[in-house]
Amino acid sequence: MSRKIIPFIVAFVLACLVMVVSGVFAFSGIVTAEKFGSDVAWVQPYYTAESMKVIDLTGDGQDELFIQNTSDISTYDASGNRVWNFSYGTPKTTLGDVNGDNVEDIIVFYAGLGMSVDTIINGQQSTLADNLPIGTPARNVLIRFSSAPQIVLGDSSGSLLSLKMDGNTVWQNTFSSEEIRGLDDAKISGETYLAAASHDGTVSVLNENGGIVWQVNQEQLRRMRAFDLNADGNSEIITGGEYGAFFIYSAVDGSVLFNKSLGQAVSEVREVELNGDPSSREIIVGGKDGGVWAFSFNGTTATQLWTASLSDKVTEIAGIDINEDGKEEAVLGDELGNVAIFTETGSRNNLPKHSSGITRIDIGKLGNERYVVVADGSEIQVNKVNFNSIPVFNIRR
Repeated sequence: MSRKIIPFIVAFVLACLVMVVSGVFAFSGIVTAEKFGSDVAWVQPYYTAESMKVIDLTGDGQDELFIQNTSDISTYDASGNRVWNFSYGTPKTTLGDVNGDNVEDIIVFYAGLGMSVDTIINGQQSTLADNLPIGTPARNVLIRFSSAPQIVLGDSSGSLLSLKMDGNTVWQNTFSSEEIRGLDDAKISGETYLAAASHDGTVSVLNENGGIVWQVNQEQLRRMRAFDLNADGNSEIITGGEYGAFFIYSAVDGSVLFNKSLGQAVSEVREVELNGDPSSREIIVGGKDGGVWAFSFNGTTATQLWTASLSDKVTEIAGIDINEDGKEEAVLGDELGNVAIFTETGSRNNLPKHSSGITRIDIGKLGNERYVVVADGSEIQVNKVNFNSIPVFNIRR
């Protein structure tokens, strides 16, 4: 081939490429790929958190970071300074307004003088009740029944005990034969009830006197949550089983609204508003082998949206609207220290990996910024998550 011809051939090929690209612009739409990253704001050592929440505990309009493990309960300010801390033996905690001042307080169920309950109100610790006739702490919750609020305790052998705000017993119930795995408030026609579940598979809704409204038994159970998913005044009870059973029950009568076998033990369940549409609510389910499922619930049944996976047991799920478009992204952590963000469509963005397993994730405003707070086996890490949009081609069909 003559060397004089080669430049003409190259020019022809380039011209063809230009026409192809022009055609793509003409017949394609440009969409946005989402990419998330994070910058660490501050870090503090803290071992294996069991509970964590970004919340205002002082009533000053500024949130603090509450965190608890097997021997310590602490609160940090927006800059990462410890505000107060208390030592306890194997505590279980919940948050709720004990004294009626519209500020959340810390309620501690622990092994002290017998089984005991303390309150921590604006950093002031006091004993509400001790020598209680109940076993080793497993769960506790503050339920605002229509008559009066109650603190409900659940132990490792399946018993329930309810206290008034002055520490006196309201009722007791030998609920089941194994550890209480879930306590939550549930709505029926707008009225508040108690949803309870144990590891033996007992799931129930109880009234303010400890009476059973309904009860079902399923396979051994790992997680139970209660949400009013369609804002109709009636909650849905969501459970995840030891062998992969995923159920949604009506809080009204215990009827099954949806069930599916996921093929692995369910390790976590959370509500995350993926699509920004309040008429349907989304549920993210995590599995012991790393499976991730997203479901949409429309008030009568659930539809699977997508599936994904992490590298190991899903240990935590939280939702945050990172790019402020009215839709939440799902932030998940696993037992190997991986943290990933999943969008409405199931696309995944990885955040920096931690050196130990993720134990808790929460989202909230500390100071003037919203943060994703991640606790692993050795520390608390407060992250500012950022969002970038990258234009890409989407061929229309």
